[in-house]
Amino acid sequence: MLTFKYPMPSVKANQSSIFCIDKEYFSSDQIVSLIADGNYSSIHLANGKVYISARTLKKYDLILSNLGFIRIHKSSIINPNYVVACPVPEVKLSNGQTLAVSRRKISEVRRRFR
Repeated sequence: MLTFKYPMPSVKANQSSIFCIDKEYFSSDQIVSLIADGNYSSIHLANGKVYISARTLKKYDLILSNLGFIRIHKSSIINPNYVVACPVPEVKLSNGQTLAVSRRKISEVRRRFR
């Protein structure tokens, strides 16, 4: 079960939030990406662990967008701090993931990673 410990709507972009999944705590700074799988989300951490959450990306997007995360596709949210390369229409992350960027998000991604 996922519980949010500190993230509030007033969270500023330079702050991190604490998350708890399966009684393990981690900060939002450790999140590399979130991938949608129906009504579930896979949370990929910098240490290589992957957690499954019963929340949709829409719910995560409301919180994480205030922390600088970018929704690059309807099925993925990334932490820009872990982007290694940005050969649009995709993004390469430090954990080896290569994620597609949707056509509607390409201009936002280009602007963000100039």
